[in-house]
Amino acid sequence: MPDQSPKPGSATLPSPAVEFRALNRMGFGPRPGSLERVRKMGLQAYIEEQVNAPTHDHFNVNAQADEKIAATWPIYDREVIRKHCFGNFRRFLEDVAMSVAMQFYLNNVTSRASPANENYARELFELHSLGAENYFNHLYNRRRAVPGGLHGKPIGYIDQDVYEAARAFTGWTIADGSDSGRGDGFPNNGKFHYYDGWHDLVQQAVDAWMKRRDQPDQIRHVVRAILLAPEFIATESCKVKRPFELVVSFLRATGADVTPNANLFYQLPPMGQRMFEWPTPTGHPDESRHWLSTQGMLTRWNIIEALTSDWMGAATFALEQETPAALKTYRAVGDFWVERMLGYAERKKVYPLALKMLAGEDDPHHAIRVEGQEWSERLRRCVKTLAMCSEFQLR
Repeated sequence: MPDQSPKPGSATLPSPAVEFRALNRMGFGPRPGSLERVRKMGLQAYIEEQVNAPTHDHFNVNAQADEKIAATWPIYDREVIRKHCFGNFRRFLEDVAMSVAMQFYLNNVTSRASPANENYARELFELHSLGAENYFNHLYNRRRAVPGGLHGKPIGYIDQDVYEAARAFTGWTIADGSDSGRGDGFPNNGKFHYYDGWHDLVQQAVDAWMKRRDQPDQIRHVVRAILLAPEFIATESCKVKRPFELVVSFLRATGADVTPNANLFYQLPPMGQRMFEWPTPTGHPDESRHWLSTQGMLTRWNIIEALTSDWMGAATFALEQETPAALKTYRAVGDFWVERMLGYAERKKVYPLALKMLAGEDDPHHAIRVEGQEWSERLRRCVKTLAMCSEFQLR
């Protein structure tokens, strides 16, 4: 007798049995009246209702994390999760990214260039798409090295992908009527809003480049776009000064009288800079690590010591004359030189050490009690300490 049992995937079960299995496998099992309810609403509608919950877990937001999330959560549920749970995944991702709930939950609402907030970008890869198991930063340090990367279909992601995605999402925000920080404000309609002024500074430079690609002053406009951007001013120093920059900035900050000589220029090659003599077509590297070798850093500190000594003969200093006579306490003098050399009066880690160089064992708030050669030497030690600190070494 031939086998009459239902084949896998065949629709041979009577309708009540299919609905019963759906209730049992996708819900918490049937209860009185459940079968009738499912038949009334339709099996497809019931399945969509059940899929909605795990989809919320996939694109999770905490409704209690922010009052704006709580207020807009019903919209997120209805117009994003329910709308797309059986739709196109790319469009699903786009609407999630632009939703008020997700914008506030993962902080992209305030993300702007330099530096971009990485919260949403990282979760986009780790939770919403490729998954944490496909994070390959421990194996690869370049996107193109990830298998499939050369063909635009990488099998995983690395930190570089996160950084670039975070930059791409700068300027994605919500129009809540707030000030942009650039002299204008957002609309106040509670909807997704793209604000170009917060977008990646690199992209703004690219736009300036392409807009004027046929103009004779193209580069001028690109440089202007970069230098006048608020991000350029607001970003803390992060690039290491090249040796020549370090020497010149120290001499300028201290008001030294400079007489360039061979002794001065001989100090640059040991620090990694060969003025107009770099052997390959690439020119000097534009990466900080090139200048931060152990030998390089030691030489950078030594050049400060050498410049303030007599043997080099390249500069003379008059630090007492550069210090305003009206400053009568060690602390006042310390504040003056910190602000002059580092560009701010904020007392960072280097400040106590520089103040110690001035005051010695005296109370820094007391009037200056030393003079002559002793005071000159203390000023010199203070200035050298500031020049050797990381804040002065960066630009």
